[in-house]
Amino acid sequence: MHRTDEPHDVVHLGLPPEAGLEQSLEWAVAHAALAPSEHNSQPWSFRATLRDGAATVDLLLDESRRLEVVDPDQREAVLACGAALLNLRLALAGAGLGVVVVSCPDPERPELLARLSVGGETVERDVDGPLRLAVPLRGTHRGPFESTDVPSELVAHLVAEAALEGAFVAPAEGAAHAEVVRLTVAAEESLWSDAAYRREAAAWSRANSTGQHDGVPGYASGLGAVRSWLQPTLAVATGRPAWSLEEMLEAGYHAPVLLVIGSPDDSRPAVLRAGQAMQRLLLRARAERLAASYLNGSLHMPELRKDLGALVQVPAPQVVVRLGYGELVRPTPRRGVAELLVVEREHSDRRPG
Repeated sequence: MHRTDEPHDVVHLGLPPEAGLEQSLEWAVAHAALAPSEHNSQPWSFRATLRDGAATVDLLLDESRRLEVVDPDQREAVLACGAALLNLRLALAGAGLGVVVVSCPDPERPELLARLSVGGETVERDVDGPLRLAVPLRGTHRGPFESTDVPSELVAHLVAEAALEGAFVAPAEGAAHAEVVRLTVAAEESLWSDAAYRREAAAWSRANSTGQHDGVPGYASGLGAVRSWLQPTLAVATGRPAWSLEEMLEAGYHAPVLLVIGSPDDSRPAVLRAGQAMQRLLLRARAERLAASYLNGSLHMPELRKDLGALVQVPAPQVVVRLGYGELVRPTPRRGVAELLVVEREHSDRRPG
């Protein structure tokens, strides 16, 4: 059955000039749904309240999609929600809607990560148009990069782009580059020896023909139909990821650029900012024909994460981005807009005089 609310399709269809506020919100949430997340778990949901031509939109952490083993504190889930928030902001600007964002507005509701006040004024459309247009093109490039070097001025531009969101960004160069890769491989060896980790990874693995709207199909790692179907069983039984550790080592060493994005601490507002910084960097990179993936293994292990932070002088590293030139990748499945967005309407109490 064709899904009319599939986020890639909603984004590509575009926003009609006559679109009202509710349709604009649906279009914006479709952009948000295309953000990256660990295991493509998509740990976000949205609740909009419409009143008098304006709206309040809450970004919520979806507790039902928690990754108990790899992300017990939900740090990476909040990071992913930050990336979704950046996409949402770009799309609302693309619709010409003014937005005010308050991060984590209610200490009594930890699942409420941000509240957006939308409307009430119009703004210049698509002030970050190239970034918004890159949203449906961004994907995790798990294969090797082209051998072309990334110009240093472009790297500096990407670092400055991420810094606009208030995050720390540190290039890992020379000996630091090699050490980041070493920490990653050491972490992956340890993680894949853990049966609980393997079971969780397998639970989010999908066959290429999957009808599910989340998780990682085998084609994202270059697996054929049969291997993609067998991959969950093989991962649990053999303790081997779709990518071998040798391939990971090779890909890490030959990545033209490694960037570590972090924050002052692991508070939810700080991690949410880092997620927005990560996504801004990833979208700018895609707009410049760069592809990206991650070397996050060391971030799943407290001691190695501490070593990584000391290495690049970032207090709380949140993500390691691997960048180089590469082609577009096939998109992974996404939950539909109708599943992600709840819309409520409040009626004004005012009576005509």
